[in-house]
Amino acid sequence: MGRRSWNLPWPPYSPDLTSCDFFLWGYIKSIVYRTQPQNLDELQARIQDAFDNLLQEMIDRAIECYERRLQRCIDVDGRNVEQNYADEGNFLP
Repeated sequence: MGRRSWNLPWPPYSPDLTSCDFFLWGYIKSIVYRTQPQNLDELQARIQDAFDNLLQEMIDRAIECYERRLQRCIDVDGRNVEQNYADEGNFLP
């Protein structure tokens, strides 16, 4: 499912709650693009290497934060949640 899916349209104002949205993609991008990859093969290798080197502690923290965000949504019956996620931004060990 994506924002432009023909099969299942993205609901208006739907939150992006996944750990990937809050942490993973930005972290991987910062590792992959420390310097500009020279070609597609190098880009793919850097992406694979970044995922291969994710520390289990980082993954565990991301999952814990994801669970807290889900619980917040449950607590407010799915209504909009304005929350400062600064306390959840540090996934690094």
